[in-house]
Amino acid sequence: MAVDVSAFEEASWVRCSRVAVAFLMVYEYVLQLDSEIEHFWNKNWSVGKCIYLCPARLTLVRLVFLLEDVSFSVSNKFFDYQDTCTCLIVLATHVVLEMRLYAMYGNSKIILAISIFLNIGELAFMAALGAATGGGSSTPLGTNEPFPGLIICTDGDLPHKHWYAFFWTAVIAVESILLALALFKAWTDYRKGLGSSLITILARDSAIYFVVIFWLYMFNQIIWIFNRMTLNELSTGFSTAISTIAVNRMVISVRDRYYNDTSEHTLTSHQLEFLHPSEEEGCRTEGSGTTLDHGAVELGVVEVARSS
Repeated sequence: MAVDVSAFEEASWVRCSRVAVAFLMVYEYVLQLDSEIEHFWNKNWSVGKCIYLCPARLTLVRLVFLLEDVSFSVSNKFFDYQDTCTCLIVLATHVVLEMRLYAMYGNSKIILAISIFLNIGELAFMAALGAATGGGSSTPLGTNEPFPGLIICTDGDLPHKHWYAFFWTAVIAVESILLALALFKAWTDYRKGLGSSLITILARDSAIYFVVIFWLYMFNQIIWIFNRMTLNELSTGFSTAISTIAVNRMVISVRDRYYNDTSEHTLTSHQLEFLHPSEEEGCRTEGSGTTLDHGAVELGVVEVARSS
């Protein structure tokens, strides 16, 4: 029986990448555990808390499939679970970016409408993609033996089909729109002389996040277009893990600034507010800035700066 040596090498790369992702997520979790307990578990439940916990826990739970004693019936459901988790992680990440963008534009209803439209469109696309790959001749292949003698869980599209590649195309498109809106806001404020350090920080964070995660998503896109069974999952774990880490650190940083602030300092967001209507009474305007109370940062997605 002929042995495909390259397939075995590629499978070893995928295995190593999965182990690396597992160590990365566990290390990050331990590193941020004290901040998580202080700023999340000891606080009341909120939208920000749910957004923070959702992708982090989903990514960690995926590590159960690295255990050696997982039954075949559980392993057989791996890809359904992985695809669902990936979709939820991507959506949660985009919600955080959209909420930051919403704050940058001063709670603009237009930005809110764009964000809702993008979320609905993304959900509809994912649902359509799931329906398209759920049965019939277009169903992607899933196997634990892609080549004779090679045992590894892997999947891929049928020949001349690119359903999974379309998923990454949609993700890149949405994040490109969010980045463009963030940079446009920073540029227009700079031209008008209205730009603040806060707007600059938000735009910079969006750009850095996009530059890092864009290449991972693009790498996934290229791999799935070539559709090599033993390589398709090479960077899927890294793309979800790194996006989760980046978003979690964004959320932790704002809560760390707020809750560790002393009474001698006031948290100010220049010309920005991020409150629910019921929380508006807790916010007061001073000069060109808006002083933020607990409700303003409870969502945990807006960077705040100390008043000078």
